[in-house]
Amino acid sequence: DVASDFAPGVLHAIQRALRTEPGLRFNSCEEFISGLRAAGPGPVSRDIPVPTRAPSSSAASRAPSLQSTLRPGTAKWPWAVAGLVSCAGLLALGLARAGDSQPRVGGAASAQGSAGRASTGWARLDKTEVTVEDYTECVLQGGCTVPRSGDRCNYGQPGKDKHPINCVDWFQANTFCQLQGKRLPTAAEWEDAASNGGTTLYPWGNDTPTADHARWAARGSRGGTAEVGSYPDGATKAGLQDMAGNVFEWVESDGNGVREVRGGSWFTGNPSMLLATYRLVLSMYQRETTYGFRCAR
Repeated sequence: DVASDFAPGVLHAIQRALRTEPGLRFNSCEEFISGLRAAGPGPVSRDIPVPTRAPSSSAASRAPSLQSTLRPGTAKWPWAVAGLVSCAGLLALGLARAGDSQPRVGGAASAQGSAGRASTGWARLDKTEVTVEDYTECVLQGGCTVPRSGDRCNYGQPGKDKHPINCVDWFQANTFCQLQGKRLPTAAEWEDAASNGGTTLYPWGNDTPTADHARWAARGSRGGTAEVGSYPDGATKAGLQDMAGNVFEWVESDGNGVREVRGGSWFTGNPSMLLATYRLVLSMYQRETTYGFRCAR
C-alpha cells in the first residue's frame, strides 16, 4: 500500500498538496519542496512540464487513486514518474479538485472557485449517520417529508431502524438537521473530520481499505447498508463512525452553491472513493439508495 512506499511525513506533505481548501494546502511549489525535504529523504523534481491550466473537474474525477498514482515505478501521470514527485503537478491537481481555474505555481492560490474553502477547525459532527428510526420520528412529527421508496431504500422497511436513512435529497437532509437545532457540515468541516485534521488518507488512517473498515463492495458484494457503527475499525480518531462507506453523506455548500456528497457507500467498489478527499458533485434533488447524511452542531 501507499504507507509501505513512503514515509508518513512524505505522505502527509503529498496529501496537503492535494487539499481542496486554499487555507490548508501549500501556497507554492517552494513550500511543498520544503515540506518534502523536511519529511524525509528522496529526490524532488521540478523539471516535469506544468500544465497552464488545471485539468477539468471531469478529468479530475477520473484520476487514478493515490495508490496507483504515487507508487514508485507505477506512475500513471507525467506528474509523478518513478518515484519523482512533481510539486507543480500535485498543486495543479489540488487546484483542479477545488475548482480553481488557474493554478498559480510559485504564488498563493486563489480563494475563489467552486470550492473557495477555508478551514474552520474541527466541526462537532454527530458520531453516526442519521438513522431510519430518527428520520421516521421526524416524519411522524410532521417536520420531515417521506423519502423516496423503492428497492434498497430503507425507510419503512422492517429491521432497518438502525440503518442510515437513504433515498433523501439535500433539502430533506438539511430540514432534518435544522429541526434538531443542528445543520449539515460544510465540505471543509467534513473533510477535516474524515482525515483527522488532514493527517490521514482515510478516516481510520493510511492503510488500504478492507472489508473490516467500512460497508463497501470490498469483495464485489453489494448487499445494501449496515446498521450505523457496525465497523469500529473504520472510525476516526475522534470516534466518528462510517465516515467511509455505508452511505455517501450530503454536506452544506461552502458558500458557492455547489452541493456534494462525501465518503463513499455500500455500493462503492473503487477504494479511492473512500478517501477523505473524494467528493461527488450532484443535483440537490437526487434521492439515491447510496445517499444519506449526518448533522453537525
